[in-house]
Amino acid sequence: MIHPSQPPLLRVHKWYRSFQNDALYYTLCLTIIVVNISLFCYGLWFQIHAPVLGISDYLLPIGRGFGLTLELNCALILIPMCHHWMTLLRRWSFFALIVPFSYLHSIHIFISRLIGLGVLVHGGLQIAHFISASIIASPQKVWGPSIRGGISVFTTGVLCTIVLAVMIFFAVKKIRSRLRYEVFFFSHHLYVIFYALLLLHGQRGGHLEFWKWFIGPGFLYVTDRIYRLIVGSCWTRHVSPISLKYYPNSKVTRLEIPRVFNYKPGQYAELRIPQISSLQKHPFTIASSPEDDSMVFFIKSYGRWTSQLAAYAEELADPTELTVFVSGPYGAPAQFSFHFDHLLFIGAGIGATPFVSAMKHAMKLCEEMEPESVQTDHEIAVDWAKHHMQTIDWIDDHSDIELYRSESIDSDLSSVFDVLTPGLNPYQRVHRAVLKLHDRFTSIVVYIAEIWLVLLCILLEALNSIFLNGSGNGITITVFVLLLVLLVFLVVEYCMEIFIHGIRHYFRSFKGFFSLLDVPICGALVVLAIISEVEANINPSIEALMFVSLAVLFCYLFVRLTLRVGSKNVLQIPHGRKVACVRSIDFVWVNSTNGDTEWMLDPLRNLDNHKKTCKSQCASGLTLNHQLYVTREEPASEEPFESVHFHQGRPDWDK
Repeated sequence: MIHPSQPPLLRVHKWYRSFQNDALYYTLCLTIIVVNISLFCYGLWFQIHAPVLGISDYLLPIGRGFGLTLELNCALILIPMCHHWMTLLRRWSFFALIVPFSYLHSIHIFISRLIGLGVLVHGGLQIAHFISASIIASPQKVWGPSIRGGISVFTTGVLCTIVLAVMIFFAVKKIRSRLRYEVFFFSHHLYVIFYALLLLHGQRGGHLEFWKWFIGPGFLYVTDRIYRLIVGSCWTRHVSPISLKYYPNSKVTRLEIPRVFNYKPGQYAELRIPQISSLQKHPFTIASSPEDDSMVFFIKSYGRWTSQLAAYAEELADPTELTVFVSGPYGAPAQFSFHFDHLLFIGAGIGATPFVSAMKHAMKLCEEMEPESVQTDHEIAVDWAKHHMQTIDWIDDHSDIELYRSESIDSDLSSVFDVLTPGLNPYQRVHRAVLKLHDRFTSIVVYIAEIWLVLLCILLEALNSIFLNGSGNGITITVFVLLLVLLVFLVVEYCMEIFIHGIRHYFRSFKGFFSLLDVPICGALVVLAIISEVEANINPSIEALMFVSLAVLFCYLFVRLTLRVGSKNVLQIPHGRKVACVRSIDFVWVNSTNGDTEWMLDPLRNLDNHKKTCKSQCASGLTLNHQLYVTREEPASEEPFESVHFHQGRPDWDK
């Protein structure tokens, strides 16, 4: 959160960091906006030259322009809701990197807002046009059927608006949280009626048109729903709880049930309890170890469902009176933790639940580990150096590299970037300076700027083609200059990569060879777009080639961004294979009060005792280090655990 009283430079820095974190989401939203603007302009220009019956020549064209964007958005909004198809794509690392799965729900909400805005403008202007036109012509001609033997556009439009208004009203967070979940559930399933009406409403010249937009996303969504219904009915298990305990200070309920499937630490399951709601299914992280015979869930009391479960935990003497339907397991980022020797977990409040499972699992691995298979710190350092420091060609002896667990990759690279380090010859200084400049050129902000630049070119060319028929010399020159700037950036980046890595580096693997062609491919697409831009003024038939080249360039830059930035995450780091045993776990947990830590004390106590018991047996010498921060009051005076340290205030991340 950015406080308004903070210094301007600090606020700008935090805004910059926030933009970096969500830059991909902003890029997707901007892409959707650019396409919407282009479609609106096309619909406006197409209709504005048609004869209009009414008191205004612009009511109908503007309304039709927004109607065209509605056709696109009502089709797009289905894609983020295809959960099964997205799960299938997520299994392949390539799609896991290029598809922004974490933003799907946010994209769904963003498109829904565009739909709401479009319906208001489109519906309001259409009604105003119909009223003005009925004054001039006969009402039957204006309000009558527009499909041969069918229903009028006005009737289907009004019904669509009413259904959509009900869906949006009960989907608003403040309203949804005050009502029962079933109200939101049933109101949102009115989308079936909405799309049936929209298929009849979306037409031009008496011919249905919306089905052309709907057929692709609609097929994906329908097949996804059918699959989920079949699999959900076949794979959902029902069990009775083993125990049910409520922690009043933390407002957390501990639910323990028999293990009904195999899972990985960090994964989650969906729970449904008919005694609370026959429809609601809620996802909760599994907080037990995969080796345990039971599954434990820690559930924070927040809404009606969780509060009702807490009430049952306090009132029921026998928890077996409840029935729990369990489906899963489902993937989550924390399940990939055990690809590394040293783990750092950072959580706040109830968000620490996946780390409990991970720490328990690490203790189990530690017990089963063979002593001779444990890798030393020196071997880990050399392994890291071979993969990450190979671009620094003046380092001859990898055995002299000493890396420590507490040092991050950024701190190691900062020493590499230090051009003023004593004892360096001129070549080494130049090499380090180029490496530092290359790091700036390959940052996510630069990649995002390149994509936004292409989006701007696409928008300018679309406006030029629609309104000026491709003859706008000012727009043409602007696009030409922007593409030249992009080409210069790509060429400079390519030259720096060749200088840093050397040409032989790219022929060691197919991935390396592909990265060698990466920038030239982008450059070729830019050159093709520039040539098409110049030729379009001479030969209008070349205009389509220009749009195709810009669209392909945008897609390629987007994939390039996700692959290059994503290749630095935990799934793609060369040392990111699954390890036999974790060497150390650092757990930083932040809470507001001491009462918020109540539910975690039992798991931490069990881990601490388990660590003491197996310390002599643990071949790897697993190190557990828990740092608990309490921000709004003094922490507990005594530290009951060997590996847990209490602190007052917020963590100092710079230490």
